[in-house]
Amino acid sequence: MRLIYEEFINIFLSCLINIMVFTTSGPGDYISDILSVLLLGSVSLGFFILTMLSYRQNFVNRLTTDRAFRDKFGPLFSEVRLNHPLCLLFHPLFFVRRVIFCISMFFLASTPGFQVIIFVLLSLLQIFYLAIVRPFE
Repeated sequence: MRLIYEEFINIFLSCLINIMVFTTSGPGDYISDILSVLLLGSVSLGFFILTMLSYRQNFVNRLTTDRAFRDKFGPLFSEVRLNHPLCLLFHPLFFVRRVIFCISMFFLASTPGFQVIIFVLLSLLQIFYLAIVRPFE
């Protein structure tokens, strides 16, 4: 699952790079930019759909009772407390944090001070989440 998250981030970054290097020298550039925007939206939406589907299918119950399901998805949630739904949001929140950081790197390239502030705030929010929710055993 971590590999899927990393690939989502790679595709997301590729689309952002293509959008940032927007040129209008020909019809191929317009098609490329339109495809990048569509792919960016579908990757972002696909990630959240994947996350919601995993929670909707009694993910926790299946992890504790179904051995084949646990063998398949267990390593993703090893050492994660399964007794609270907020604990299961560690990986999606980690992904959202990285995406926000990537967006700030592209769109705020001229203001590195603001990028540092965003990075520090995202880190503090992650620390607060880890301290309050305590998703790991």
